[in-house]
Amino acid sequence: MMWQILICPKKYEDEWHHKKCLYGQCNDYGIKKIPLCPIECNGFNPIMVEWKRFAMETTMSKAEHPLKKLTFVYKKTNNE
Repeated sequence: MMWQILICPKKYEDEWHHKKCLYGQCNDYGIKKIPLCPIECNGFNPIMVEWKRFAMETTMSKAEHPLKKLTFVYKKTNNE
C-alpha cells in the first residue's frame, strides 16, 4: 500500500504515527521513496511528462514568520 511507503510503521501500543513522519521530516520514509515513472527515467523518449506530487514548501504567515507546509505541486519534465 502507498501509505506504507510514506510513513513509518507505528508500534502496536502506539495510538498514532510519529509526528515527524506525518509532516514529511522522517529520513527513512516519505515522498522520496516513491519510485519514478519509467517514462520519465527512460532518456530515449523525448516527451513532456506532466506529473503531480506533494512537496514541503516554505511560505510566510500573516505575522511574516516562515511556515513550512505540505502542498500539491504540478510539474512538467522533459528528459531531453
